[in-house]
Amino acid sequence: MPMILFRLTRRPGFRQTMLLTALCFVLITLGVTGITVVSRNYSRQGTRQTQTITGEFLPGLMTLARLQDATLNLKSLTYQFALAKDETAMKEKRQAFQVATVQVTRGLARLKLLAKDEPTQRLIADFAVDVQSYCEYAQQFQSELSAGEFEKAMASLDQRIGPAQKGIETQLNALSQHYFRLSDDAGTRATTVLAESDRFGLLATIVLVAFTLFCLAATLAAIRALLAQVESRDAERQAEQNLLEKRVEERTEELAASLSILDATLNSTADGILAVNFSGKVVCQNAKFASMWGIPGEMLARGDANEMAVFSAAAVKNSHQFMQRIEELYASQGAETFDLIELTDGRIFERYIQPQCSGQERTGMVINFRDITERKRAEAELEGTHRRLLDISRQAGMAEVATSVLHNVGNVLNSVNISCSVVADKVRKSRIGNVEKAAHLLAEHQQDLATFFTSNPTGLKLPDFLSKLAGWLSKEQAEVLHELRLLGHNIEHIKDIVAMQQNYARISGVTETVDVIDLVEDSLRMNAGALTRHEVQPVREYQEVPPITVEKHKVLQILVNLIRNAKYACDESGRKDKRMTVRVTTGDGHVQIAVIDNGVGIPAENLTRIFGHGFTTRKDGHGFGLHSAVLAAQEMGGRLHAQSDGPGAGATFTLELPVQLPKENHLVVTDEIRLEA
Repeated sequence: MPMILFRLTRRPGFRQTMLLTALCFVLITLGVTGITVVSRNYSRQGTRQTQTITGEFLPGLMTLARLQDATLNLKSLTYQFALAKDETAMKEKRQAFQVATVQVTRGLARLKLLAKDEPTQRLIADFAVDVQSYCEYAQQFQSELSAGEFEKAMASLDQRIGPAQKGIETQLNALSQHYFRLSDDAGTRATTVLAESDRFGLLATIVLVAFTLFCLAATLAAIRALLAQVESRDAERQAEQNLLEKRVEERTEELAASLSILDATLNSTADGILAVNFSGKVVCQNAKFASMWGIPGEMLARGDANEMAVFSAAAVKNSHQFMQRIEELYASQGAETFDLIELTDGRIFERYIQPQCSGQERTGMVINFRDITERKRAEAELEGTHRRLLDISRQAGMAEVATSVLHNVGNVLNSVNISCSVVADKVRKSRIGNVEKAAHLLAEHQQDLATFFTSNPTGLKLPDFLSKLAGWLSKEQAEVLHELRLLGHNIEHIKDIVAMQQNYARISGVTETVDVIDLVEDSLRMNAGALTRHEVQPVREYQEVPPITVEKHKVLQILVNLIRNAKYACDESGRKDKRMTVRVTTGDGHVQIAVIDNGVGIPAENLTRIFGHGFTTRKDGHGFGLHSAVLAAQEMGGRLHAQSDGPGAGATFTLELPVQLPKENHLVVTDEIRLEA
């Protein structure tokens, strides 16, 4: 009640109305006193009639005005609650609505106490019923809005709250008209009583009643002004309601558009999408899901996820495992996971599960199916192509080694041919024939050797000739023995090269723990003849490095290729100081073998192309060497890279190999061959 009085006092014109009403009370009281003095008997009746007007009508009318303001406040709070943007604002408006409801209830109780006649009490009772109905409908409207049931709330607003508002307005108008009739009747009765008094009292009564009616008219005018303000506020609140309805309509249209876009997006994707809740009901699915699994339309209409799972399991190779996995997904509340599903018709699906959440709570899961049959087939074909390319590259690498071996064998054979020619020439030009002549002379003079050596001129020269002949033959023997030793050395060199090539030409996948320096020296020996022929000086820079476990033939392929390329680069540079450095270092669990030349160098644009298949800068090159080398390095868990400052600045090729091969299935050769996992 204090809050109601406070709010009424804040209204414009309220104070003037109250002052005018108080003035009426004062004047009426003075008039009644005068009439009592002038005409005690009749004036008493007139006074009672007047008191009826002032004691019943005016307090009831003011209470009615307060009730009308309170009901309008209920209506305003209802619309304010609908416009609330968050839960906190809704809670504040709901509490204010409850306070206003209490105020209306108290006003009705006050009005009932003031009512003295049965018609007034009946009108007040009807008004109370309408107010109670409006409060119940408004509270239901608030509950529906809080639960997010916008369409149901708007239906309640149109079908219940609107009619209830009109009923309240009708009842208020009826009460106002009833009170006005009471005032008119009371005035008429007072006039009739005063007319029966004496002339002076009658005149005084008429004047007093006239003045009273004037004051009442002024009071009613003030009340009508207040009612006009209330109606103005009602119009404003009606505008707010219209705005609310427009916003709700716009949001409904936006929601429908969003749902349409979402549906179009789901049906345009190439993946099958199924969303289910943990009760086994389908929330949504797209057309691709139904076509991928061949689900009938009537089953889709029922929306039973378990029924769809049983139907789909019939098309899966391992249906038991498929159903068991679905049970695990329900048990884990749709934990994020990924797996593959093989179907009996040969298709392969990817299945990706993502939990569906409402706030922080998991409400279901979204399952994404993707047909990857063609991708798997392409991957298998790509894997086969990759294996064939590796075989070709490996064969090309072995051809590189074989070519290098043949070149070196050819170089040694040239030396063998030269040694054979020298020996043959020595034999042809040998003075061994002079020994035969001396022997023939001795045989002829065998009977008179003493005379022959002392008297015969030829015999006198023969000892000196034999002495010189012995020196010549000794020299020839030394020269022939030297050439024979060279010939034997070259033949042994050929045997070593062939044996080395046979040693490295083992089956692919066989690994050995080897000494890096020995491996580098073997590759240098295989290219020794070519380096000598092209006048390239090899320089060795070796650090102490640990043994490594590798496939020897692959490493040899790489090193032979790098050394040959360095030889060609130096030869094409036209330099006199052709130099190739082989540097062996270690670090970070790897061994680095760098082949550094001072040859023609590599342009910057070719540094990323030289390892490509078929790329070469030599007229007689085939483009397999570096490509097969980089593939072989990758197979062994290492890498091959190049560096050059540009044309004329030489180049550095570095082979990095791990001390231990990656843990894969491969053959390891130590004292015996065994399979290591």
